[in-house]
Amino acid sequence: MALAMNSLLGASVAHARTRADIGTRHKTSIAGVPTVLRANIDNVFDRHYWLLSGTYATVATGRTLVVSASFDF
Repeated sequence: MALAMNSLLGASVAHARTRADIGTRHKTSIAGVPTVLRANIDNVFDRHYWLLSGTYATVATGRTLVVSASFDF
């Protein structure tokens, strides 16, 4: 995981990467309240890569699990 320098422009260059994310959603009812349960895994294969934006670069987060519930009342 390294940034390459573009010698002509003096700028950092990060090569293209593909990141895989997966998620699921389940509609149900809890105590009579309509509920949506969600689970997502970001960066499934735990790839290490750089995020470039404007004048700065940061290392992207690793594999991340996010679980949520939405209630409609």
